Amino acid sequence: MERKEVTQYCSALSQNDSETVAYNNPLFPVYVRYGILSHYPGYSAISHWHMDLEFILVKKGRMIYNVNGTLVELKENNGIMINSRQIHHGFSPECQECEFICVIVSPELLKGNEWFYQNCIECVTENTSYPYVVLRNDGWQASVLELLNQMYACWQDEAMEESGGYFDVMAAYVSIMKILYRNLPASPRT
Repeated sequence: MERKEVTQYCSALSQNDSETVAYNNPLFPVYVRYGILSHYPGYSAISHWHMDLEFILVKKGRMIYNVNGTLVELKENNGIMINSRQIHHGFSPECQECEFICVIVSPELLKGNEWFYQNCIECVTENTSYPYVVLRNDGWQASVLELLNQMYACWQDEAMEESGGYFDVMAAYVSIMKILYRNLPASPRT
């Protein structure tokens, strides 16, 4: 049976509503948690933005996600990718329970090579045509959802560091970015 670690959200917001994400490991900019919507006041997260990509995968129930004022319904086994610098939050107007996996990853994690970052990462994170992408359990989007499940499973391994789990998280993140790169049309790439 899958172990669920439910942690209250404890990141900090600045005056401009940007969030400083409380990563699982402060030296590795990835946040992976199992969330329960009732743990948020009024079944609603606070509206915020950050440079990181945020992924939500609904495991049980449903929620509404507000991205830049656009409301998106997320149902069980579906999710959403919120792009960098988008104002967003999840909530339930009916105050109904929703369980979800939240994965927040800094694009900076893939900035080892400037050319690669500018041509393969920024064309996703800077793509204004895609402030968000709804992830349905179908086609290439299902692959992203499975990789999010894998990232969560890595953080559930108590011996993650010894078992090479950080490599698995990085591999899943690189695979997600490759899928997004291939499936989100952008302006001509150099």
